[in-house]
Amino acid sequence: MTAFVEWSKGEGGSWCKLGEVELDHESLIGMEGVYVIWHDPGNPVVLRVGEGPIRNRLTQERSDQRLATYGRDGLFVTWAPVNAIHRADVTRYLADTLKPTFGDRYPAGNQIEVNLPCFSHRTSPVSW
Repeated sequence: MTAFVEWSKGEGGSWCKLGEVELDHESLIGMEGVYVIWHDPGNPVVLRVGEGPIRNRLTQERSDQRLATYGRDGLFVTWAPVNAIHRADVTRYLADTLKPTFGDRYPAGNQIEVNLPCFSHRTSPVSW
């Protein structure tokens, strides 16, 4: 069974560019969960999957030199709130399924399957 998470988008329903996310926005204050960073929504390449306090983690990701090589305008991000008790299992599922280019250490153990972000304007998730 797949658990449903609400993936964040920007105004107008478009994906957020990593460099343009308003990190001081009230919706990010205290927000904790999981996130996915990818390059090129037309032909997506997942670069990173992570978890934790979203505002803090995205601040760190903006300064990652490996991500910077893809260009400021080519990086997209989405995040979803996930309860701390399930976060590691969801992160593990996302990492194993999306196979990010820059995979740091991911939690060991169980996986909790969640709906994947739809990286394009298609109505169904990308088939991985």
